[in-house]
Amino acid sequence: MIKQRVHWFRLAALVAAWSLVVVPGPAVSELQAQAAVEAPDISVSDEYDHWRGSSMGIRIKRKDGQVLVGKVHDYVADSCPFQENDRIIAVADIELSPSSLGELGKLLSTTDPDTELSAEVEREGEPVELVLTTFRKELIDIPVIVERLRASRIIRNHLERTERPDFLDQVAERLVKAVQKSNSPREAAEAINEIIDEIDVSHTSILPRQSFSQLTGGVSGDLGVTLQRHEIDGQSRYFVIDRMPGSAIYESDIKLGDEIISINNMKLQNSRRLILAGQEHRRHLFFIQVEPDEEVSVRFRRRQNSNVESATLVARQAVPAEDVIQLSARVIESGENRYGYMRFWNLMSMKTTALADEVMEDQFDDCHMLILDLRGRGGLVPVVLSMDKLIRRSDVPVIAITDDLTRSAKEMLSLLIKEHPHVTVIGQRTAGAVTGATMAPLPSGNGLMYPALSSEALKQFTGDVVLEGVGVEPDIHFDFQIPWCGGNDRLLEAAVETADEQIEELLKTII
Repeated sequence: MIKQRVHWFRLAALVAAWSLVVVPGPAVSELQAQAAVEAPDISVSDEYDHWRGSSMGIRIKRKDGQVLVGKVHDYVADSCPFQENDRIIAVADIELSPSSLGELGKLLSTTDPDTELSAEVEREGEPVELVLTTFRKELIDIPVIVERLRASRIIRNHLERTERPDFLDQVAERLVKAVQKSNSPREAAEAINEIIDEIDVSHTSILPRQSFSQLTGGVSGDLGVTLQRHEIDGQSRYFVIDRMPGSAIYESDIKLGDEIISINNMKLQNSRRLILAGQEHRRHLFFIQVEPDEEVSVRFRRRQNSNVESATLVARQAVPAEDVIQLSARVIESGENRYGYMRFWNLMSMKTTALADEVMEDQFDDCHMLILDLRGRGGLVPVVLSMDKLIRRSDVPVIAITDDLTRSAKEMLSLLIKEHPHVTVIGQRTAGAVTGATMAPLPSGNGLMYPALSSEALKQFTGDVVLEGVGVEPDIHFDFQIPWCGGNDRLLEAAVETADEQIEELLKTII
């Protein structure tokens, strides 16, 4: 049996690196201030996914009541007419001062890339008139992306081990070309995500602005749905792969495996509401972007050749992940057998174990077995260890559910509890995405997730087992298909069937 090898006081240094936290320091505040100009809050009411909003290609600074060019961004310097330390007098019809930067931000948010804008600056004491051609905002993200990737020792070491030491030297040019070829913001984000996923280290991905805002405590609307793209018959189709208990989608007629056809009568593939879910490109996961309290119309199909149905959803604030434990808790009856079921959305909250313990005592006291659903995102090492303790002392058998999207801290938990004789893990091999992650804001308003703690550093918790790129194989492997599954959670059904079989075997030994 794997033994817990560290004391709690040794965890403090690891918690910050394992958590999804924004990198602190002056660089972050500067980028966030720039994002207020480059990417102010805009409505998502324009349904089509096209280039909307642009950049002047510069970083501004405020000094003595004036607006100056602090830096001309790399990769646009050859075509940007501004120079460092220019005092910007006016852009279009806006006279520039610190108080009018918001007005400039609104102008840029509605100006397409490749649009000509007039500008006036003071350069070395002389007025100079300029003509600026606006840039795609994602271009100014590239220097920050490359800088952060270079700063990751985990990425550098991995590239050395895989004999690709020059990858980062070439990636900037590839990213620039990919963005320039893209026809929309989402296409650009996907192109960037695909290239950096070639590094082949987990937790390396682009976070669209809404995803980044939610993960860093911002306010945004939420439908509670995760979609996965599948290529079927030469078409990109998007299927409901997860629904958050307590969310608008969970309480609607839209079920697991349904194909989402359109949002507000815009084909989903062409809708700007479809955004990356903030995971590696290979996962092909997406969220739907909405504003708080916004009402949206969703058209969906349950079976491949069934009629298209529709539902109207009202966006809510995201449900706190720890609330999912109680919202999902229910007793599943199978004949005379009773099983206590709980879903863990993530393991980010230190309240998780106490809430699970409370549900087990209050609602599952007369259950014959527990079914713990460990599908989805990870969390914190201390929560993993406390949950392992809770499961280890359970006086009834436990079945844990995993799939190929079970990741990070949940993979560690799956590995640990597999060693307990009363636990059976059923499902698919987990994602093999086990590095500690951190995040950084990008000038466009998007974010970058990248690894900050290696899987090697986590071996002390996993009995020297490296899970990155490997995952955890369940005790019972069960394959299933999500597309058009008709709302049937076959993996949960398989867990119930396994529980029935185990109880039957147990009864035979007693008799």
